[in-house]
Amino acid sequence: MISPLDGHWSKTVEYDPSLQEVSCAPISGNIDVPWWQELASCDSAVARSAARLKIGIIDLLYEAPQELQHVAFVDPDDWKSAIRKLNAGKQQHGQRVSTIVGARGPDAFRGLAWDAELLFVDASFVGPQGVSGVDSARVVDGVRALAITHGVHIINISCGFGQIDLPDLEDRIDEAADAGTLCICAGGNSGGDPVEIPANLSTTIGVGGIGFTGVAPSDSVMGELASDATKDGLLGKRYRRWPGRPFHDRRTSEGAGIDVSAPSMGVIVKSGGQISDLSGTSFASPIVAGILACELSKDDSYLHSSGRKRYDLARKKLVSITRSVGLDPIKVGRGVPFLR
Repeated sequence: MISPLDGHWSKTVEYDPSLQEVSCAPISGNIDVPWWQELASCDSAVARSAARLKIGIIDLLYEAPQELQHVAFVDPDDWKSAIRKLNAGKQQHGQRVSTIVGARGPDAFRGLAWDAELLFVDASFVGPQGVSGVDSARVVDGVRALAITHGVHIINISCGFGQIDLPDLEDRIDEAADAGTLCICAGGNSGGDPVEIPANLSTTIGVGGIGFTGVAPSDSVMGELASDATKDGLLGKRYRRWPGRPFHDRRTSEGAGIDVSAPSMGVIVKSGGQISDLSGTSFASPIVAGILACELSKDDSYLHSSGRKRYDLARKKLVSITRSVGLDPIKVGRGVPFLR
């Protein structure tokens, strides 16, 4: 798979050692309101706002570009080192997740919940060669810091730890639920395999992946997968005014633990001066978090509640804004959430 760093769709090519050049289609259209944001509010012209919500993100450390200067970086154990700072910015995963949730200009592109208060916890694992992944212990500490110390409404966790048993993480997420915080988590990208922890826990929202036809060029990754789903008769139903039809992203995990789904391919974002075509449930999860945050910010009964009641109201709100799109619930859960 070829994934250009800026301004072009990803595509797959057959390996050929003599191949000298690969041409990828340029990303066109309204980049400031990309297709997945249009999809979120395709039923009406919705003014997105989550101004009264606090959203936590636990992910890999990054050096904030201008559109993410408002993000507050939280260190749950006050542990900082030179190597962590040296590696900031080399891992762009956390930056991209934060952009989807809450980017703010300076150009016209905005995240779904752009005016929410964003708090970020660095969960990077630092080895001899620098940042090499996510540290589950730092996720555990991050959940507690965000939920108990800072009282965030939603936490996005775009990482998973397979099927291993992590009782401390489960305990912290249960504790967060009792404090009124809902954790929204990426289901995983192991096609057909079970959903990963923490998305598979009963107190989290596990997010699966979908794509849509009619969005990407035919020779892009998303276009090829759309063509395959069409040939195999695996398309869902149209959603009102939206022109394309959904299909399950077969590269993502499925089964028990997937509660809802969102786009996990062709997720166009503009951050750090670059336009990227992202794929994976890592980017489906913050789409769900952003949509839910916008809906909860309009609900006074939710905002005036606390503890387990607030958590329960958030889950009920997500159910109320989720619509079936005619795909197998084993693969996509209840369906796709939409702004109302």
